[in-house]
Amino acid sequence: MLPPSVNESFQGFSVVRKEGQKDTIRFGLITIKNFGEGIANAIVKERKANGKFRSLEDFLNRISDRNLNKKSLEALIKCGALDDLPVGNTGFCERGAMFGNLELLLEYHKERMRDAKNQESLFGEADTGSSLSLPPQNEATAAEKLAWEKELLGLYISGHPLDKYKDKIAKLDINIQKIKDEPKEGAEVLIAGIIEVSREVVTKGSEQMLFFTI
Repeated sequence: MLPPSVNESFQGFSVVRKEGQKDTIRFGLITIKNFGEGIANAIVKERKANGKFRSLEDFLNRISDRNLNKKSLEALIKCGALDDLPVGNTGFCERGAMFGNLELLLEYHKERMRDAKNQESLFGEADTGSSLSLPPQNEATAAEKLAWEKELLGLYISGHPLDKYKDKIAKLDINIQKIKDEPKEGAEVLIAGIIEVSREVVTKGSEQMLFFTI
């Protein structure tokens, strides 16, 4: 599975075929939580008409749809859809840098849309060069990226939170898929997982019970 990309994704899921490699699935833009169909269509339409986006500046210059707002731009950043766009001479975008400069990016886009000719621009000449410079920010951690992907895509794409425990997990005698079949009733088993939801209740008999999703 590949994350969404403003340069490759269409509205829905698509198959990416590369010679000599296995086919992969690319997330579509409308599969991103908090991302509307209107802005997704605008991105795909602009890319088809005028080619791929050459940089983050180029993307912000060319997408004039009013639905490219704080919520939608934040969603694109967090899920990795802008990862392959360079910013000026700094190389590829880094999610932490973009997220930390979200207000700056919004102001840049707002000015470009307000003054299409870019005269007297605070950001310099409007081209695909280095007119946009992002102040240093803390890079997004691996845990933050995974949390964002889970939140916006419903899946972990760039890795998994349990990857660092892979060797320990491999030594367990049982996994969660087999837990219903193998242990006898009353047996104690040890499994590994991530608790996503937990809820504590008190029964009619005044006993505490815990329900959780692992």
